Amino acid sequence: MAEDWDAVVADVVQALEDVGFNVTLQKPGAKTGPASAPVIGAPTSFTVRVIQRMRDERNQDGTLTGRMMVTFFMAPTVQPERLDKIVTPDGLSYTVETVKKAAPGGVTLYYRAMCLS
Repeated sequence: MAEDWDAVVADVVQALEDVGFNVTLQKPGAKTGPASAPVIGAPTSFTVRVIQRMRDERNQDGTLTGRMMVTFFMAPTVQPERLDKIVTPDGLSYTVETVKKAAPGGVTLYYRAMCLS
């Protein structure tokens, strides 16, 4: 029996709606003008529903580095990209370092944006 991936996406989006919270995803503005003196436009902002996970960052020998890995699991409404900003309701701002997507069956269920703090 084939999986109904659209129904699975709807379930994931509903779960995020039920237990998540809204953040602002900011994408950098477009560069215009000459390469020697580019002008960067205003960022574009999107409201995205997320679940947040925080864990201590460790180096290869297991020693704590003093930094946190903050991961945001987000609905597949807007695709985050490296260097986008995520601003939480309490005003904390994180820069996206890595983005992974869960896409079994070729349908994106959610994005995982990982940020160091």
